[in-house]
Amino acid sequence: MLAPLFAGGLLRALYEAADARRAQSAIFYHRTVLNVLRGVEEKLAPVALYGARCDDLIAQRAAVTQAVRHATKRYQPGYSSYLKPLAA
Repeated sequence: MLAPLFAGGLLRALYEAADARRAQSAIFYHRTVLNVLRGVEEKLAPVALYGARCDDLIAQRAAVTQAVRHATKRYQPGYSSYLKPLAA
């Protein structure tokens, strides 16, 4: 007999408040996940840049090595001066 017989809009208000808190938590969670993913992307961007730069440097080293090899092959039999291998 001590319980109220008619709660009116109290139960509906409590339900809507709980639903609003759930929606707020979901939004906060999504925002947190997006911030973490953005941070990971920002940290990985230089890695890709350095990888491309490393590939360029490897190709450049191969080209220089080949140029020195060709200049040395021309110098050894006397077809060119020693300045060609030095310049290469």
